[in-house]
Formats: sequence, C-alpha cells, structure tokens
Amino acid sequence: MVQNKLSIEVVIVAKQYLYRLGIKTILSVIGNDPHIIETDTIEDLDELLKINQCYHIIVSEQVLPKPEINTYCCLQRRFPLCKIMVISESCIHNYNNSNVISGDINHEEIINKFQKFFIPSKKSKLSHPENQEILSEREIEILKEVAIGRSNKEISSKLFISPNTVISHRKNITDKLGIKTISGLTVYAIMNEIIEPEDVKF
Repeated sequence: MVQNKLSIEVVIVAKQYLYRLGIKTILSVIGNDPHIIETDTIEDLDELLKINQCYHIIVSEQVLPKPEINTYCCLQRRFPLCKIMVISESCIHNYNNSNVISGDINHEEIINKFQKFFIPSKKSKLSHPENQEILSEREIEILKEVAIGRSNKEISSKLFISPNTVISHRKNITDKLGIKTISGLTVYAIMNEIIEPEDVKF
C-alpha cells in the first residue's frame, strides 16, 4: 500500500522573493511540508484557485489594494473555504487579530500564529483522519505522547516498552510523515484530531 503524506495547499502572495522565502522558511520551521504556489499579485488568485485546491492563503499587505480592510473582507467572501492570513507592517485593529501577523511581534509569537493558522476547526475540510491510516496503532499512540511533550523515557515508562523501541517508532513516524520537528508533529497530531491543542505542554 502506498503511503501518502499529509498535503496542505498554500498560496503565498507577496511582491518580493525574499518575503516569500521567509514565509516558506517559517513553514519549514513549524514542520509543515505543503504544496506551495507563489504569486506576486492578488489578481492571480482567482485563476490559481480554479486549478488548485487550496485551503490557506498567506498575503502580504503590500499587494492588497487600498483600503486593505475592504480587500481582505472581499477575499474572505470570494474564497469562503480558505483560511486567509495577512502579513502586515504594523498592528491592524480592523482585521481578525488571530489571522494577522504584524511587524511588532517577536519570533515566538510569529511561530505560534503560524501554527494556529494551520490548525483546522472541527468542521473544516482541512482535517484528514484518513491520514492516520498511514501510521500503525502503536505509532499513533507514540505520536500522541510525543506531541503532548513527553520524553522518550516518559513514553517508555507509560507504555511499558523499551526506550530503543520508542526511538524506533519515532523514526518510523518521521519517515512516514516527512515531518522532522516535534512542533511539526504536534501540528500534525492536532490537525488529525489525535490530540487537542490544550493537551500540549508549554
């Protein structure tokens, strides 16, 4: 049976290449390996979304026609199945604060906002429980423990298996999902409803 990796479609809309590169780097840091489409103009969205199934749009405020808030609301109406994030130079009180990243927040807040952006609601089509089938029951059990912040030793003790077995399972999970970081595995576990966001240790 062919193992399918979780695929998230993302459109990044920004004029500068370095801007788009920075966003892709953040996605890598949080452990996501999405199919990314890049464009430097908002006008391309309609055509792109006709031929690509996309659930996440990340937009630089610089490409939004004035007034930006009207354009943002228009985008939400045009693409109701998409989650839209705006990257802004400063705090914009008119926008939904959870989906805006402003230039005055630190790197931890940026990572946190990106992680939350990729967590689907219970009814969202972003959730793919069928992806859990690529992991064995034991691997899902291990993934759950890793995602909530337990160490190999703690997992070993709780599940009555050796630390080497835990390490072996973790390697298999990483190989199957293509996700190398604990934060990425945590996001995956939340997206697939293996754990709840409040289960995660901070």
